[in-house]
Amino acid sequence: KKRAAELFDEALFKLPPPKDDCSICFLPLPCAEQTIYQPCCGQLLCRGCSCKMATDVSKTEIPYCPFCREPAPTTDEEMLRRCRKRMKLGDAGAWCHIGLLYIDGRAGLPRDRRLALELLQRASELGS
Repeated sequence: KKRAAELFDEALFKLPPPKDDCSICFLPLPCAEQTIYQPCCGQLLCRGCSCKMATDVSKTEIPYCPFCREPAPTTDEEMLRRCRKRMKLGDAGAWCHIGLLYIDGRAGLPRDRRLALELLQRASELGS
C-alpha cells in the first residue's frame, strides 16, 4: 500500500509535459493568447513568426501559412471548413480552436458554451 501511495504521489506531482516549440523559430511556444493555430496544416505558431510573415507579404499578394505555404483562408467559412477537415483527421488543435470560437461566438458561430466544453474535452482527450 505504501508503494501504491508513492506511485500516486509521483504521478500527481510530476512536472507537466514540455510545451511544443514554434514550427518556424523553434522557440518554446508562449501562452495560448500568443499562439496562432494554422487550420491548413494544424501547426501552432508563435504570434511573432505569424506577424512577421504577414508583414513580409505585399498588399497585392494573398497571405499564406508560414509553415506549409498554403494561402490563408480569406473567409470565416473557409477557415471553419479547414478546421473541420483537421478535426476529422483527429487534430487536437483543431478541436480546441473550434471550441474556443464557440465560447465567444466568433467566426460566425453561435455562442454555445456547452458545445464549446464538449469540443474542448475532446481536444484534451486527443492530447491538446
